[in-house]
Amino acid sequence: MTVRNWRVKSRKANPVAFSLKKNTLFVPETHRMETFDDVGSSTWTVPSGVSRVDYFVVGAGGGGGGGFDFGGAGGGAGGLVLQGSLSVSAGQRHTVVVGAGGAGGTANGSYQPGDPSETNGSAGGNSQFGPVVAAGGEGGYRSRASSSKGSTAGGNQVTNPVVSPTAGSGGGGGFSGGGGGGNGGPGQDGEFRQANQTEADDNLAIGGAGGEGLSSSFSGNLGVYGAGGRGGDAGATYNGASGAANTGTGGGGGGAPVGYSGQGGNGGSGLVILKYIQCCV
Repeated sequence: MTVRNWRVKSRKANPVAFSLKKNTLFVPETHRMETFDDVGSSTWTVPSGVSRVDYFVVGAGGGGGGGFDFGGAGGGAGGLVLQGSLSVSAGQRHTVVVGAGGAGGTANGSYQPGDPSETNGSAGGNSQFGPVVAAGGEGGYRSRASSSKGSTAGGNQVTNPVVSPTAGSGGGGGFSGGGGGGNGGPGQDGEFRQANQTEADDNLAIGGAGGEGLSSSFSGNLGVYGAGGRGGDAGATYNGASGAANTGTGGGGGGAPVGYSGQGGNGGSGLVILKYIQCCV
């Protein structure tokens, strides 16, 4: 966790503490920001002089699915992004949770009966500040899942909710799954095309792009949160890209040509940021 003062104001021109009368100290109101970026649970106690907290809560991204034997897996969905304000009282204790990114699906290239050739990605963990819960994104489907459609909608920004709705799932399999949704927008469907007209077997199914996510500068720096992972390309061997830490981005789906396999990328972990004004005492 990181704590910093991002601006200081004073009722006097001189922004330092000073004595109003004997044994009385005036402290200027201070704007503070606390960042929780380590995965896990902790407790935050409301400081004295604080009555409202502005929050930014990002659920973790889901893992991308595994791709096998000319299959492209779906990307993981982006986590939900919640921003708003909560009235608080000094001394209250609030649970803070930073969700873990979902694990990418595996692909082992096995043809053995009963031994799955690839698996779906895992869902990302929820992030939480007190009563505010940002759902993690669902995992992307493996390349041979029953659905070959693009993904449903994933996480989006909601203002002043208490409990968020469930984030959407990653795209289905087939030749190439769509990316997971982000910022309420669905990922694109996969596309089949012939990559090299001179080689009859050199066909490639292009994975769909993930939802674009939400741009925000709440942290003080502009970033994108809750974006969906890209679907994997069938016909190209690669592992899906993992989502960056503390962005809630979904992992990319794995892709593979005939007889090969590609692992799904892991989802990016969640994030909780709190801003508040600590008034003069």
